[in-house]
Amino acid sequence: MSKVDSGRGRTMLPMYRQVLAACTMGALLTLGGCTQHASEQDKADAAERAAVRQQQADDAIAARKGISAAEGQLAQLPPPSKGRYLQVHTSENWGNPFVIVGRKTLTLRVLLSDADAESVSKQPKSVFTGKLRVVNGSRRELTLRLIDLPEALAALPESSWQYGRVVAVDEDPATGKRERPQVRRNVEAVMAMLNDLDVVVNEWPYGLR
Repeated sequence: MSKVDSGRGRTMLPMYRQVLAACTMGALLTLGGCTQHASEQDKADAAERAAVRQQQADDAIAARKGISAAEGQLAQLPPPSKGRYLQVHTSENWGNPFVIVGRKTLTLRVLLSDADAESVSKQPKSVFTGKLRVVNGSRRELTLRLIDLPEALAALPESSWQYGRVVAVDEDPATGKRERPQVRRNVEAVMAMLNDLDVVVNEWPYGLR
């Protein structure tokens, strides 16, 4: 059952497994597509595409492992308070994690005190280490990969979840027309991953930032 908020969101589209891992079959087809008379360049291109698809398959496996590791921690957060978060109309006033989705990476914006920022950065192999940037006051952000999102969310203290277990998701406002289809697929992957984590998605209205 989709966890996209019906007040602002849209129906959940294909699961991130299909977005991330529609690669295993593609890799097989790529490897089988080389003919005996293919040029060296064709072979090199095919090998490169196969390597990319294999990396995507590895990322999909890592994402599933990340979800398994994070869902227990996130389950301890209170349910989302819809009456509170639907009253927030600007990203500057949003008190929960906010994910901005780009073509290749995500930007995670969170509220963290200096003490909490230091604490999450000191965790072993933390995705926050050396990456947190101060936006203003206690609002900070970091750039990360989709597969690192569950770990990052699970590491946040409860004070970063003012409205309970809900995350805002928006497209990068700098996205160009040609990049929009890929960014939209990435948004779908993020929403599906959050759904698997039992985190409600508040898909931010386009242009309201």
